[in-house]
Amino acid sequence: MSRRTKKEIWVDDRFTFEEGQGEFIFTNKEDNSKHIMEGFEVVKNAKIALYDSMMEQEKDQANAKKQAQERSVEMNLKELEAVFNKYPSDKKEHGYLPFYAIHLPSREKKFKLLEIGCDKGYSVRAWREYFPNAEITILDLHNAVPEDLMQGKNPVEYIQGDQGNEDLIEYLAAKDFDVVIDDGSHNARHQWLTIEKFTRPGALVVIEDLHCNTEKFFTHPPMEFDKTPLGQIKSGKFPHAVDLYLEKIAFIQK
Repeated sequence: MSRRTKKEIWVDDRFTFEEGQGEFIFTNKEDNSKHIMEGFEVVKNAKIALYDSMMEQEKDQANAKKQAQERSVEMNLKELEAVFNKYPSDKKEHGYLPFYAIHLPSREKKFKLLEIGCDKGYSVRAWREYFPNAEITILDLHNAVPEDLMQGKNPVEYIQGDQGNEDLIEYLAAKDFDVVIDDGSHNARHQWLTIEKFTRPGALVVIEDLHCNTEKFFTHPPMEFDKTPLGQIKSGKFPHAVDLYLEKIAFIQK
């Protein structure tokens, strides 16, 4: 909306309002039809036109933002897949990469990442390449991290220990990690410990392989399904904001 001449009250893409001899002229630009109105009518119609115009702008902005987000996620996924094609982690096999593409920070961001469980170290290599500015810490029960990952330009910190050790988890939680990925024992109690200790404002906690909550081996000592993380998420009783995919992977924030 913009003021132009003394005669023209205002103009937008579709409407013009002009002040005539004691009257107001409303012109619809689409069909060039003119209507003479008194003061109250012109104000009423001006408000309607302005509201419509503002709603159209908001709709356009929302669509543009959605398209930008979709393009960003698509690019993230392509780059993630390229990295994980080099390092055969089961994250790709399980179909997790599209969801990581949605939730993970931008590649160039500086942040602190903890991954619990590293198997042969493939995912560690992938994260180190994908996030060149991240400080990466690995917790694993076994001495599984290759020496070369703990050296060089962006060395990984490796801690050997049991994720079921509450004192160790509390020690790590005090480091205020921005992203925590639990791909460790898959034991439901250990997953709860990760959720309870690392979920804080601004942090992202990822729990992989939640389908294991349905298996007795991973709920020992015995735990009823509705008390497991997956059971609580599905029942709507989970204590934090959560996005669950495939009933296997959850992205949790406080």
